Amino acid sequence: MDEDNIITLNDENGNEVEFEFLDLIPYRQNEY
Repeated sequence: MDEDNIITLNDENGNEVEFEFLDLIPYRQNEY
């Protein structure tokens, strides 16, 4: 995994969890 594509979110217990960002999708004037 490329470190530029890693995002870190916190779970319900406050633990950091790393995810690989895959794509940004435009939909109805928003991006998801």
